[in-house]
Amino acid sequence: IQQEKGIILLTNPAMNNINILFKNQPGDYTIDLYDNIGHRIKTEITNIIGGEDIYSTNARGLARGIYYIKLMNHQTKSITTLKVIIMD
Repeated sequence: IQQEKGIILLTNPAMNNINILFKNQPGDYTIDLYDNIGHRIKTEITNIIGGEDIYSTNARGLARGIYYIKLMNHQTKSITTLKVIIMD
C-alpha cells in the first residue's frame, strides 16, 4: 500500500492564518516566511508527528501580496517551498 505524502497549503489565499497540512511527513521543521522580494518575515519551529498533521501560523498584520513559505525538515534535509497569497 502506497501512502500519499506531501505538504499542502490548506488556506490559499489566506487571511488571518496560514494552515499547512503535512501528510506522512514527520520530523522537526523550520518554517520561514518570506515576502516576494526575499526578506524573511518570521521563522517558526515545529515538530510534525506523522499521519496527517495541520500546522497553523498567524498571518494577521501582513500586507496583501505574495509570500513564500520555506519548510526545512531537519531529519531528511528536504526543503519544500510553497507560494501563498495574503488577502486583507
